[in-house]
Amino acid sequence: MLSACPPGQQLPPTGDDELTGVVRSLAGATASRAPGPREERLVAAAGGGGERPAPAAPDGSAAGGRERPMAGAPRAAHEDAAAGLTHCLVSGVLEDAELGPALARLRADNPRALTAALGGRLVMYRAAPPACDALRAVYAVAPVRDGDTAQAYRTALQTLAVARAYRLDNLEAGEVMPLLSVLSQGDRERETFLSQCLGPLRDERRHAHLLATLAAYLRHGMCTAAAARSLFVHRHTLEYRLRRVRHLTGLDLGHPLHRLRAELALLMTGD
Repeated sequence: MLSACPPGQQLPPTGDDELTGVVRSLAGATASRAPGPREERLVAAAGGGGERPAPAAPDGSAAGGRERPMAGAPRAAHEDAAAGLTHCLVSGVLEDAELGPALARLRADNPRALTAALGGRLVMYRAAPPACDALRAVYAVAPVRDGDTAQAYRTALQTLAVARAYRLDNLEAGEVMPLLSVLSQGDRERETFLSQCLGPLRDERRHAHLLATLAAYLRHGMCTAAAARSLFVHRHTLEYRLRRVRHLTGLDLGHPLHRLRAELALLMTGD
């Protein structure tokens, strides 16, 4: 489970759904014992740990206009913390030698955030836009809505895939939200679209080189020479492969709609 681990300590990979316990584990720990300095800062940044009620106003209400909780009614600390988080950052996978220093820099720039390493990636939740000037890795930022940290993580991963496909250093989910909705289609809709668009190119054993050619051609703005150089093949070889792609799929990459369908399909397959 993702938690506030010491700098340089990498957590093992875990399932997306376990990310809902990010603030739960942190705030829950402070509910039964005195928090350490770092936990205290993180809980405060996330919206208060729950064990320290807000100072009462003269009329008996809590500061800030909120009602004070009834005596004997414990507050769910993790709910308060999750509600305070607004941004989720996920980086691309880093080399082991880069992960520790990158994690330390990210924490130094965002001392009031929940930050850790997860499966070689940097993952951070914060109650404000993240400071990433020193982050030397591709990353994406997604909003945390209704305290759903797991969904924010999944959205950030999808946004990261788009950023990598278009060779961007960073990307915010809000910039491509309609596209993310398309990429989140159900399995049946996704398979139907991929079969209609790519057809036999999905057979990796026979046509992996054609799929790679299609991806390179679109990635380089349909520049044959640049795409050929990136694949280390002759321009005539690339042109032959593109003719094969058109023959097998019916895609006319000179047509805007065909191009859009091809790019969506490549994003869905991760190519």
